[in-house]
Amino acid sequence: MTDKEQATTIIARYMDLLRIKTARNMELEVDNQLCEARAQLQALGVVVEDLTIKTE
Repeated sequence: MTDKEQATTIIARYMDLLRIKTARNMELEVDNQLCEARAQLQALGVVVEDLTIKTE
């Protein structure tokens, strides 16, 4: 990945975080972004069910 491709990816992530922060309904915005990310990962053959985060 080139420097410009990395910058583009990080800018998109930053904008997503700004969208969450300013959303009227943060939970809905997070759900929408998770749906988009899930579709992109599945298109690349990634099994999203294997991606988990454990909390206490």
